Amino acid sequence: MNYDFLHAQKTKIKRKHYSILIIAFLISAGYFYYSSNTSVTTLENTQIITEMPIATKINNNYVLTIGEETPLIFNFTTPGNYWNAKIQVSVPKGLELLKGDLKWEGNLVAEKTRSLAFYVRAVKVGKWETKISIKDSSGKTIKDHVFNVCIDVLEKDAIKRCVS
Repeated sequence: MNYDFLHAQKTKIKRKHYSILIIAFLISAGYFYYSSNTSVTTLENTQIITEMPIATKINNNYVLTIGEETPLIFNFTTPGNYWNAKIQVSVPKGLELLKGDLKWEGNLVAEKTRSLAFYVRAVKVGKWETKISIKDSSGKTIKDHVFNVCIDVLEKDAIKRCVS
């Protein structure tokens, strides 16, 4: 009878240790998931900014000469739903909007990527940045971010390079 009591106590202790290990694993997995959603990463000239609640991706390396045209493309992904969201992108001073809409209104559905694209022409020499603002249906800013997009506008026949 003494042996059965000791065996039951050891089994209870083992179960308690396994429970603690499982809880610790779940907490650490949640930490890594949360950390991965709140980082800033640069991959092959593409900047991914992931501040909850909106993930935004933009190519951040544009080098243009005066008169040259290029598309600017912004991609948005949300972990949650945002109904009647409003997105506004500003065109940098040295660029001229040729085609496309700088505003978007609609529903941002969880884990679905939306794109906003427009064409610009380089009109003034300089290094420029662009700003994006995302608001919910009540007008509250969800994300307001200035992208340090490398848009070097050069004189014609200049060497093309973008210095960050």
